[in-house]
Amino acid sequence: MIWTVRSGFLTLFFGGWGLLLKSLLEVVPLGPQHYSIVGALLLISIALAFAGAHIDRNYVRRKFRVIASLNTLLHELAVPTQSDGTADANLLDQLRVRGDTDDSSYEIPGYTRERSVGLIIYMVPLSSLAAGLVLMVVVQRILP
Repeated sequence: MIWTVRSGFLTLFFGGWGLLLKSLLEVVPLGPQHYSIVGALLLISIALAFAGAHIDRNYVRRKFRVIASLNTLLHELAVPTQSDGTADANLLDQLRVRGDTDDSSYEIPGYTRERSVGLIIYMVPLSSLAAGLVLMVVVQRILP
């Protein structure tokens, strides 16, 4: 599921900007109307990236809450039950739906790596696009 969101973002981002930049490079002198179109599309891309990153982070948190709960459940099943019934209460707690709880149980080692991958996927294309647009404007102004 998460890779569907990520690959959809990357497809729209690079496909859309590739077509736009190709058509802009065919128009030799860029006018102010071209800059306003590129600026508007850059703002749309930024909004799309932040929305995708938010959806990504939300899904990853829920996924890792379930993984952490499953790990705890398996640990509880491996440990013999106490005579006072404390393990049974914890076992029942782990059997409820964990993805919708609002706790920090998702902060296990795999979560930070997955979150970092998501940030890279959404922020690196924006950074490279901004650098490319600045470079394009500089070259356009230097070369007649």
